[in-house]
Amino acid sequence: MSLFSEKLKLYIEVSHQTIYQLSKKAEVNRTVIHKTISGERVPGDDFLEKLYGALMLSPEEKREMRRLAERARVGEKVYRRREGVGKLILSLSYRPILNDVFTFNADKAVMKTQGDNKAMQILHSREAVIEQVISLLSEAFIRSEKSEIQLYLPFSEKEIYEAAYGFYMSIEKAILFKNLVAIEKDYKDDAACLRNLDSLSYVLNFALNDRKGYEPYYFYTGEAQNKTDSIAMPYFLQVNDVIITFDNAVRSAFVYDEKETVDFFKEKIARLFENSEPFVKRLDTVLEMYGLASGRMNELIIEPLPCMGKYMTDERIESLVRKECPVRDEAIKMARDFYSTLRAKDCWPASFFSFEAIETFMKNGIMPTLPQDIVRPMTMEERCEIIKEIIKDSTSEKEPYIAINTHKLKTPVNVEIIKTSKNEIVFRRFNDEGNEQKTLFLCEASMVDAFLDFMKILRSSEFVYSKNEMIQKLQEYVQKGDTENVTV
Repeated sequence: MSLFSEKLKLYIEVSHQTIYQLSKKAEVNRTVIHKTISGERVPGDDFLEKLYGALMLSPEEKREMRRLAERARVGEKVYRRREGVGKLILSLSYRPILNDVFTFNADKAVMKTQGDNKAMQILHSREAVIEQVISLLSEAFIRSEKSEIQLYLPFSEKEIYEAAYGFYMSIEKAILFKNLVAIEKDYKDDAACLRNLDSLSYVLNFALNDRKGYEPYYFYTGEAQNKTDSIAMPYFLQVNDVIITFDNAVRSAFVYDEKETVDFFKEKIARLFENSEPFVKRLDTVLEMYGLASGRMNELIIEPLPCMGKYMTDERIESLVRKECPVRDEAIKMARDFYSTLRAKDCWPASFFSFEAIETFMKNGIMPTLPQDIVRPMTMEERCEIIKEIIKDSTSEKEPYIAINTHKLKTPVNVEIIKTSKNEIVFRRFNDEGNEQKTLFLCEASMVDAFLDFMKILRSSEFVYSKNEMIQKLQEYVQKGDTENVTV
C-alpha cells in the first residue's frame, strides 16, 4: 500500500461510510474504490475529486491527497528524485555551506605548522584531525601567495567543507581548488539519488560563486576502491606541500610533509584526477554561454525574470544602452546581432519566472542578467510596455511564460537553470551588477536525467500558478505602473 491508499482508507473509516454508501454518494464505481484503498491502482483526478467531495475533505486535506496521489502514480523513487531536485534548486537561493566561524580573518586564523620536515605524523582522534585540517587551510590562505588544494572527502564532512568554503570565499588571491567527488552510478535506492543531488548542491555552491579556481571532478563509487587503493587510506587532502590521508570515519589520519613522500603522493593524486571526469564544464565566451557556437537552443529556463529577448528590437536596444558607455557602438552591434539571430530562429524557450523578481524589476527597472554599467534601468513606461507584451504572448496556445509559486518552490534570484535542445542542463549565474557571469554545463548523466525529468513535469506541477492567475498578477503590476506614470 502507498501513503495515498493508507490515507484514503483512514478518511473513509473516519467518515463512517461503507464503500457502497460512499460509491453511491460520490457516484463512482465501488470496485475502483476497493482497488484504490488496497493500493492496486490510482484513479484519475476526476474520480478522486468526487471521492474527496463525498468525504467532505477540507481544501488543505484535498491538496495533501492530490500530492500523495501523484506520489503514488509516479512511484516513490521518481517522487523522491524530483523532491531532491527541488531542494537543490532551493539551495541555490542561499549558501548552505558558508559558516561565519570559518570566514577568513588574519588576526584570528589558527596557525599550527608541521615543523621541521617530520616524515609522518599520526592523528588519533577526530578532534585532532579537524584541527589539523583547518590549521593547514588557514596557513595556506594566509602565507602562500598562490595556494593549491586537492581534496577527496565526502560532503557529509560538513565541518571541513564549511572551513574550506569560508576560507575560499574570504580571500582575494588566486587559488586552485580541485575537488574529487564519488558518485553512485546505479540508483538502487532512493537514498543514493538524494546523496548524489546533495553532492551536486555542494559542487554548485562552490562553482557558481564569484571566485575562480574551483575544479570539481567525479568518478563512480564502483571505481572508488580501485582508484584510491594506492593512497593507503581512502580519503586525502593536499595543501601545497603537505598531504593528509584519512580513514573512512575521519577519526584518524597520517600527515606527511617530507618532500620525497609528498612527491610520491602527489603523483598518485594527479593520476586520480586524470582518470576522473569533470563534474561541470565552464564556458567563457558569450557565444558558448548562450549556445550560439554549438547550434544548441534553450528550450526551457528557470529564471528570475521572464525571458525578454523576443522584445529586444533594434530600437529598444539602442535606447537602453547607456549613452556614456565607452563601448556603446560595439555593445549595440553585439546585442543586435545576438537578438536578431534568436528572432530569426523564432524558437523561444518556455520561461519559468518568479513574481518576486517582477516586483523588484517594477521598482527599479533593472534587468539582472544585463551589465548595469552598459544597460540603463528601464523607465516605468518601458517596464509596463514589456509586461503588456508578455501578457499578450501568454494568452497564446504555446504559453511561453509560466509563473513559479515561490511559496512552494523557492528559486534563486541570480541563477538561471536551462534545458537545451540537446537535452543538456546549464547553470548560469550573474553577479549583482550583471557584468560577470558563470556558465556551467552539468556533465554527469544521471543527474542530468534527474533535472530533465523535473523540468518535464514542472509546467503541470503544483509549483506553478495557473495561466489565469499569472495574467491577473501581471495585469495588477501594469495597472499600478500606469497609475504611477499618470501621477508623475
